[in-house]
Amino acid sequence: MQQRSKEHPKQRLLTEVGVGVSSLSREGGVGWPRRILLGIRRNFFGLAAIAPAAGCMVGFLILPAIVIAAISLTNWIGIGPIEKIVGLRNYRFIVDQGGFPDSLRITATYTVVMTVTTTVLGFVLASLIHRRLRGWRVYKVAWFVPVLIPGTVTAILWSGGVFAPSIGALDTIAARSGLPVPESGWLGEPGFALGAVIVTAVWAYTGWPMLLMSAALEKIPRDYFEAAAIDGAGWLATTWRVTLPSMAPVIATVLTLQLVFGLKVFDIVYVMTGGGPSNYTRVLSVLMWQWAFPSGRFAIGAAVAVLMILIITPLALLQRRLHPQG
Repeated sequence: MQQRSKEHPKQRLLTEVGVGVSSLSREGGVGWPRRILLGIRRNFFGLAAIAPAAGCMVGFLILPAIVIAAISLTNWIGIGPIEKIVGLRNYRFIVDQGGFPDSLRITATYTVVMTVTTTVLGFVLASLIHRRLRGWRVYKVAWFVPVLIPGTVTAILWSGGVFAPSIGALDTIAARSGLPVPESGWLGEPGFALGAVIVTAVWAYTGWPMLLMSAALEKIPRDYFEAAAIDGAGWLATTWRVTLPSMAPVIATVLTLQLVFGLKVFDIVYVMTGGGPSNYTRVLSVLMWQWAFPSGRFAIGAAVAVLMILIITPLALLQRRLHPQG
């Protein structure tokens, strides 16, 4: 004991490291294959727990994406064998002649307007719930119900009940108010069709931001708001300096989710307009469907799908980069 206490600290450290290396060698730590096997043995239960989710991700996301990317380099029409590898010809075709730039512009317009509107409305509704206005529980459920309705049902309800020519609610209100209405209907007029689709999407998708931000507001300590009130801060100053900074990770998550929902929208657009009139509402997913199925050129549709993946994936990665805790 006395001899060990008189050892120099550096000598003691080298001795302990040497013992650690020796024990690691006895356990099979030398060589990366044995280290991997040792790690699997030590973390068996953790790996077994994530194995089902990892298997689903590989089987239903990664492998299909690889297959679609491979198909986009061929001339496959959806049935029969692949006849020829065409390389990047499909990508050049959809950019030059396949309508991809116009569909990308329409998708970007739809996505940005829908994302901003649903996020702002969701925050306003969450703030009203947080203030515990009378009947707030009923309002919270009512505002979230549209999220539970399938997109096709929502599209049918709005196209038939609100935007239908002559008999729709909007035409009825306009007729009673003496306002003009489009001759071909709201969904048949190029200048109004995309706006009608966006209004429908806002009604359908505002519930998610409202629910997430309502939960985030409940986690902000009441002391913050009381301190702001003592300092004489009004609602706007409190929102800007207390509420929004505290909710930044949640807001980033909401924006990312809404952007992804907007970029991959299909059901509402397809049911309400089918991409018309004159392709004025043809978003990327509808463009992909048109090339893959009605046109029978599956490889071109696969190329559109690959480009959609390349557009959507960086957005999710960017959100994780900016707000890892979001």
